[in-house]
Amino acid sequence: MSENNSEQTLFVSIGSIRDHERFPFMSSSGKAEEMNKPTGIKYVPVSDLQDARTKCLQFISTHNLGSANWTGGEVVDQNNRFVANISYNGRIWNNSDWRLAKEIVIC
Repeated sequence: MSENNSEQTLFVSIGSIRDHERFPFMSSSGKAEEMNKPTGIKYVPVSDLQDARTKCLQFISTHNLGSANWTGGEVVDQNNRFVANISYNGRIWNNSDWRLAKEIVIC
């Protein structure tokens, strides 16, 4: 990120998909719950990486998502440049490629 982080606008992707592979193993109520989960991705403004993590974890909790449902977590700046990635468990990474990513620790 640039040195002037306080003026930088950030956005985090919030999204999910339905886990259709589990349908044969779900009860009727489980299938209904799965079908009511939101689908698609939207980008929401955040103040910083901690705020991005909070919004991701709130979305996951609110919609009772499993890791197979979660598709969000990409943090970009106002020019759509990659900044970080928030994983399902709330950890923050400096690369979208998990093989190269190093964790960003926020206190």
